[in-house]
Amino acid sequence: MSDPTASSETPDDAPVAPDGPGTAVDVTVIVLAYRATDLLDRCLRGVEAHHSHARFDVVVVANGATPEVHEVLGRHHQVRVICSRANLGFAGGCNLGAQHARGRRLLFANDDIEVTPGWLDGLVDLADAHPELGAVGGLVVDPDGTVLEFGSLFPTEVPHMLERGRPVVEVVGLAPRLVGFASGCSLLVDRELFDALGGFDEGYYPAYYEDPDLCRRIWAAGRAVAVTPASRVTHRESSSTSLLQRQILADWGAQRYRSIWDAVADPVPGELPRDLDAPAPVRRDPPPGPGLVAPVSVPSTLDVAAELAATRADVVALERELDHQRRLTAEVVRRWALEAATSADPSRPIPVLRDPTPSDPSRPVRYPWVPEPAKRILRPWLVRWRRAPARLRA
Repeated sequence: MSDPTASSETPDDAPVAPDGPGTAVDVTVIVLAYRATDLLDRCLRGVEAHHSHARFDVVVVANGATPEVHEVLGRHHQVRVICSRANLGFAGGCNLGAQHARGRRLLFANDDIEVTPGWLDGLVDLADAHPELGAVGGLVVDPDGTVLEFGSLFPTEVPHMLERGRPVVEVVGLAPRLVGFASGCSLLVDRELFDALGGFDEGYYPAYYEDPDLCRRIWAAGRAVAVTPASRVTHRESSSTSLLQRQILADWGAQRYRSIWDAVADPVPGELPRDLDAPAPVRRDPPPGPGLVAPVSVPSTLDVAAELAATRADVVALERELDHQRRLTAEVVRRWALEAATSADPSRPIPVLRDPTPSDPSRPVRYPWVPEPAKRILRPWLVRWRRAPARLRA
């Protein structure tokens, strides 16, 4: 089993320039791995077996991942794994993966999606047919067969997800369309443009609203964003967070998004959504097999100064994650207390928690100010913290 505390920069993990060795790759698929195991395994098996005319490679960022996730990654030898001791958030993890990409396009994919035939070619074909596009998304479908999203309009209060709730059979025949933004769960972005824009904004740590922010910057740069039904994924929405965490993180993301964009003129010319011409049919044989390109090792020498800098960066990232967990816990407690104070049921029981170091392990201890959800949030982080090297906890 891989050591989850291994350095995020090893000799085989040096960043790869897009024109570097072994770069005959059209697309680099970037997947973040955190704590989902079965979903990650299913996602990677689907991507590895995907038949495509485009040549692609896969970079997986173990983003503060659990040991169980590292065990799963150890079974997938056709992907390149980049390790970060701390959870860098969605934006930070994607940006780290982009540094190690070989493709001229980047495809950001959640670990809880399942790809379907034509997933990659559908995105690439539309991008090739319309060079003005800076990003292309697809049709995002719930496991129950209804549409989660076929593009979205920029949020005022909350994003407006187009076609949400419709049966997928009613949407697959629609034309490609220009939209405000496309879901980051399966998003193809021009590599040169992504680098020029500075990647995802890591100020949205840990997650939510990075994709509308990036797409808004793409529109502001004079490029466009579109979606196509020719590329379809099944997405188990927000499988890595609880409902309460999702609500809190979405609130934080919305506040930052509005603070940046409310005073800025809308960069989108005209009304959205607008239909695009579909790519002309291309006469070509079916893909002969999986288009996955084997990962390459990039030789480098051990740089002690760089290793020390990487270790210091790990400490900063861990401290940032701890601060986030404290803020998240405090917000959970605040909302729980508000709910308890306004509850119509005065007999609502106080949550019962177990003292982590009780004198009598069988005796429950009541903490009226700490709800059980907060304990569940902190526990996985504390486990990872205790497993980290002593030099990071000093």
